[in-house]
Amino acid sequence: MSASLSEVVPMAAARSRREIWAVGGGKGGIGKSFITASLGWELAGMGRRVVLVDADLGGANLHLQLGMPKPARTLGDFIQRRASSLEEVLTDTPVPGLRLVARRQPRVRRAHRGDRLDSFELVRERVDACGAQSI
Repeated sequence: MSASLSEVVPMAAARSRREIWAVGGGKGGIGKSFITASLGWELAGMGRRVVLVDADLGGANLHLQLGMPKPARTLGDFIQRRASSLEEVLTDTPVPGLRLVARRQPRVRRAHRGDRLDSFELVRERVDACGAQSI
């Protein structure tokens, strides 16, 4: 017997804490984007404020899973300092309560910049759940 997400994550518990969920795998094409988009969609449908982060440096397509065109501003803009905050690259989705930090190809040569990545803490303080999908 399978339980629904709303049974697994009751609303009272959902409002009392903030969480970061990471979805990853060692191979492309195994459904990481699908799982991430589905979790975000369901959590937002439960009334939670959710940010999904497409951190896939090779095959970024989380925006497509949400039925969206490629956003104008992406995680790459933030990492390469073309955006001063993550708030500038957050994109609303068709789902109320669900926002996206999209990723654009091609690969970023230097994806790790500790001072920039620390800013995820600021986003985490403003949402109930943050899903990060990567390679």
